Amino acid sequence: MLPRLYYIASNHKDHNHAELVKNACNEGVQLIQLRMKEMSDNAKLETAISCIEICEQFEGVQLIINDDVHITEKIQAAGIHLGRQDTPVFQAKKTLGNKFIFGGTANTMEDCQELIQQQVDYIGLGPFRFTETKKNLSPILGTEGYSKVISQIGTSTPIYAIGGIQLSDITELMKTGIHGIAISSLISNDFKNIKKIQSLLNAA
Repeated sequence: MLPRLYYIASNHKDHNHAELVKNACNEGVQLIQLRMKEMSDNAKLETAISCIEICEQFEGVQLIINDDVHITEKIQAAGIHLGRQDTPVFQAKKTLGNKFIFGGTANTMEDCQELIQQQVDYIGLGPFRFTETKKNLSPILGTEGYSKVISQIGTSTPIYAIGGIQLSDITELMKTGIHGIAISSLISNDFKNIKKIQSLLNAA
């Protein structure tokens, strides 16, 4: 069973990726995606190695690499997350095999169905609302969008809501039937929010 809180460690003005990952681990986060944009291949690999070494110091923490099959295999990360414009899941599975966690990004019910057919382990469905973390944003879903998609899919594949989620959104979002939430800025800007998020998820 994947954790309900999924932290995305992305580029940040105040912290490097290793600091983000270490702070999250210290606060009890168990599932982390390493999202390294606009970095050289060497810098990505060095960063990934630093982050996996941090995660290995904490019991049960799983590190997911965003859109890089080579790094995922090289550092033996827990898994890989693939966006809609990235390497197709079936192609990544041919390279990596089935021992890794495979996640994919979706914006519509059709996207979800395609990912389910490719047997992903989870889906990041979003965006919930506007977010500056990601460029070329897809149409926002809102709470109603999640309810509609999940009611039509009828699947056991875990679905994470993602995109601009705030503390005040979590309780209502969990009522839609999602498995959990994927968070970036809310945590990266203040790691004390992790305990608040976990409390809301546990109460849902």
